[in-house]
Amino acid sequence: MSKEDLTQYIVGIIGLSMSLFHLITGAIGTLDILLQRSLHLLFALVLVFLTRPSSKGSKGGPSITDALLILASIASCGYVAINYWSITTRYVLSTPLSFWDGLFGLLLILLVIEAARRALGPILATIPAIFLIYAWAGPWLPDILWHRGFTPLQIIDFMTLSFSGIWGLPMAVSSTYIVLFIILGTFLEKSGTGQFIIDICNIIVGRSRGGPAKLAVLSSATFGSISGSAVANVYGTGTFTIPMMKRIGYKPAFAGAVEAVASTGGQIMPPVMGAAAFIMAEIMGIPYIEVAKAALLPAVLYFLSVGLMVHFEAVKRGLKGIPKEEVPKFKETIGYAYQIAPLIFLIALLVSGYSIFRAVFYSILVALFVSTFRKRSRMGPRAILSALIIAAERAASIAVACAASGLIIGALLLTGMGFNFTTLVVQFSGQQAIIGLLLVMMACIILGTGLPTTVAYIIVAAIGVPALMDLGVPPMAAHMFAFYYAVISMVTPPDALSAYAGAEIAGADFLETAMIAMKLSAVAFLAPFMFAYSPQLLLIGPINEIVIAFTTALIGTVSLAAGVEGWLLTRTNVVERILLVAASLGLIHYGLYTDLIGMGLFAAVLITQMVKSKLSTYIVPAEGEVLPSGALERILRMALRGTSKAQGYSGRMEKEG
Repeated sequence: MSKEDLTQYIVGIIGLSMSLFHLITGAIGTLDILLQRSLHLLFALVLVFLTRPSSKGSKGGPSITDALLILASIASCGYVAINYWSITTRYVLSTPLSFWDGLFGLLLILLVIEAARRALGPILATIPAIFLIYAWAGPWLPDILWHRGFTPLQIIDFMTLSFSGIWGLPMAVSSTYIVLFIILGTFLEKSGTGQFIIDICNIIVGRSRGGPAKLAVLSSATFGSISGSAVANVYGTGTFTIPMMKRIGYKPAFAGAVEAVASTGGQIMPPVMGAAAFIMAEIMGIPYIEVAKAALLPAVLYFLSVGLMVHFEAVKRGLKGIPKEEVPKFKETIGYAYQIAPLIFLIALLVSGYSIFRAVFYSILVALFVSTFRKRSRMGPRAILSALIIAAERAASIAVACAASGLIIGALLLTGMGFNFTTLVVQFSGQQAIIGLLLVMMACIILGTGLPTTVAYIIVAAIGVPALMDLGVPPMAAHMFAFYYAVISMVTPPDALSAYAGAEIAGADFLETAMIAMKLSAVAFLAPFMFAYSPQLLLIGPINEIVIAFTTALIGTVSLAAGVEGWLLTRTNVVERILLVAASLGLIHYGLYTDLIGMGLFAAVLITQMVKSKLSTYIVPAEGEVLPSGALERILRMALRGTSKAQGYSGRMEKEG
């Protein structure tokens, strides 16, 4: 057996063990808190060091350095697992550290940072290191960042022997909810559910204008929610949709941006929301289903906006849909509708009050069952083992990211930086909500840069949410505000991970793709302000207010999409685009006067668009002729003045009838 084969064999055994461990504890009940989390991180560290060997490693397997890191992972996590009871009952920062406590604690911190670097890049390794240095260097910092400082041993104590650092909330959610949903998502992918969703979406929108782009939006809205990763979803659906978009005429950068924005949006679409919904529920102390319900209407607005923009772009460019012969046949596809049963079953169990562990476990069993009815998607023993191993490898990356984010959260708690940030926001805003919201928005985008959605939310929630609540924003709206900007960091340069993945598949320039992605996600930049000013969009308040708020937000979304893309019923001029954007801003704030202003501006543009659209039916260019930019508007103005100069164009004038 070659070294490479041996490594793959070991990875398979460890990955299988990790998935089975979490399935069993999910079905019969988790172990003691610290024991569950330490074993979870142990599996993750070993898998990361095995599957992502050092650059100096020999081909086909881990190097001596990797082997030493694996042994150190077993020793440090094993030390915590063996001594979990004494660690749980000790007093943090009061009980003296033993030599072994300090040694294995320091090892664990270094291992987590290195594993995060390998799994997710240098950013997620650098940020925890900076926060740890900050916890030590407090006495030498300027007043705005000053704190009394902590010794290295105190930092190790707090980070590795308490529930406020590595073993804190991020690891709690990773070792229970996230890993189970990653397993479920992998089984749905392998059992044919994901392909069925794509086929149905293809049938619905494939033949319409810009069909592949709409397919990317719709499929990501449905399946992207449970993939657990925006980047993974880009690679999962983008390899199919991006080439199709390019083939019908979309620019490569636009095609990559559409998939990036759609896949990122999957993280805000219930039921799973990239696992962040469960963290939010844990932090707020409310049932998960309440978070999922609150996220529904904003997610609908997000995907409506992206769908409208790709439609407007298709109309402007005269693009067509997918050829009829490439669209799946409805009669053939609908016969496999049972493949959606695991998702329906999952939602039904969660709504019925089942625990998340049981709901996911039973849904996995349903996915296995329904896969047996179709030969192409049937999961035999080999496919089941493969799904369990792949899921473990995916979960390992998230686990080390959560451990690294635990270091960041621990530093914030230890130094009181989160409280200081809240104080600074309140002081700088002068109790003006809009200024405070803008400050928190910038902080959330910066802190979320280059991080996975779930980890980014954990960090920005620790800093941004208390500041928002001090400004009078309701708790649910405050968390959603922070969450949305954590999500948007995935398409915000310089480290727009989803945009990078989309650009790579499309063969496009990364920066151009990222800038287009930011434009397409314009609603996501404004939606959090809607939450803050109109919590009714989160289903908070009387039903009549919720209906009114959603209706005005719906019109505002259409207005913003049209203003950004420069098209409503026909091409819009500069003045119309400004009025459309202004109308959308007016409709953000839930109030009679702002809504009337926004509706009035939108109606004014709509009327002018209807006139221009109607008049354009009387003007038909000569065969093969394309009117120059702005020519239609000039012809219309001359036609309305009754001049014959419009005939100066080679286009001919015709009237219906």
